[in-house]
Amino acid sequence: MKLKHILAAAMALVLTAAAQADVTIYVTGSTAFRAGTIDSIKNAYLSLGGSASFKYAHDAASGGVLGSTRSIWQGAFPGITGTTTIACTFTGSVEGVRALGAPGVANNATYLTTAALPGTSSSTGVEAFSVTSPTAQQNATFALSDVRQSSTPVTASLQPASPKVGVVVFTPIASKSATASFNVTAQSFKALFSKGNQPLSLFTNNSADTTLVFATGRNDGSGTRTTYLAESGFGITNLVNQYVVKASGSGAMSQIQRVPAGGGSVPANASTVWGQDVDGNGGYNSGGTLRGDLQLTSTNVQVLDADGSDLLGANTPLILVGVLGTADAATAKVGGAKILNWNGVGLDFAGASNTLSTTDISKIAYGTYTMWSFENLYYVGSLTTDQNTFYTALKSGITTRLTANPNEGLPTTTMHVTRSDDGAPVAP
Repeated sequence: MKLKHILAAAMALVLTAAAQADVTIYVTGSTAFRAGTIDSIKNAYLSLGGSASFKYAHDAASGGVLGSTRSIWQGAFPGITGTTTIACTFTGSVEGVRALGAPGVANNATYLTTAALPGTSSSTGVEAFSVTSPTAQQNATFALSDVRQSSTPVTASLQPASPKVGVVVFTPIASKSATASFNVTAQSFKALFSKGNQPLSLFTNNSADTTLVFATGRNDGSGTRTTYLAESGFGITNLVNQYVVKASGSGAMSQIQRVPAGGGSVPANASTVWGQDVDGNGGYNSGGTLRGDLQLTSTNVQVLDADGSDLLGANTPLILVGVLGTADAATAKVGGAKILNWNGVGLDFAGASNTLSTTDISKIAYGTYTMWSFENLYYVGSLTTDQNTFYTALKSGITTRLTANPNEGLPTTTMHVTRSDDGAPVAP
């Protein structure tokens, strides 16, 4: 009997220790819902009020954690016993799905480690900002993606069956020197991104508009790129010819270049997800960088080919056309870029705050505006009880964030239409 009691007591201790075990969660993927994800995490820690004790570190400036690429959090999380550590690295939608579904040294994201955390904490959280090290690669627990798994090369079985957590909205946009907005159709988009440039008259139906329009955009790890190639019918894996700003000054671009294989010395990354690292097919690695370049004037620009040679023989006025998520597009619009119509329907970003208007939201929700995709939250296998607690809190927090900030996306409950896949027909 005595032995039985000892064994029972030992088992109880083991079970208690297991129940109080610390939890670490790794989140990667899309930058589109970055602010919503980080805001959800921070609010969850804060929700415990005076009993909370958490701290966090990130690579952005002080107070800028919502825009950080890497962040790490530690403290008491609602519904989870013990200490919960959450590390986030936002690398892009397709890269996030790849890290989750094909983990390993080649694909895993790099996260800040707990050594990056500040040494003290409080009930309101202690921030360590502009922290870029130490880091380590880790297998992802969750991945956010602007696109479905079917739009990536990953074949592993990802969960859940219905991964939608919101709607991310995009818009075609022209650089600052465009004198007015114009219409982009799926056909003109395909012509532009296939060749790399087209005369403005293709979009305006005015023969006097001879200014050249050049295609610009993201590399193939980006959900933005996957969405605009799917939505236009161009084809996700078909090669594009994109240009990026190579040199600028005093608010004006002075050189653009067709993206060289390997990414070159321009602010771009090669497109490697589908094994297509060739000239023209790479693109910006950040929507924020593209957003900034679209706010530059372009009245006297040298156009370089991928090898650095002068493509036109003389400087020229030009317009860059690309696609941004609505949060970046609103900022670019304030800086002078022009929001364009998509297949005859445009978003107006009404009011001084340049946010999606009620009319804009109706266009999206009822299906007249179709440059959007579902945001998805994926994981592999089955979740532990603690992981599921975090997953549920994150989904709820994202919905709350989107309701208050429609430029970042829309809750799925707003939608009166749906689509079966990226670029698929939109209907109730």
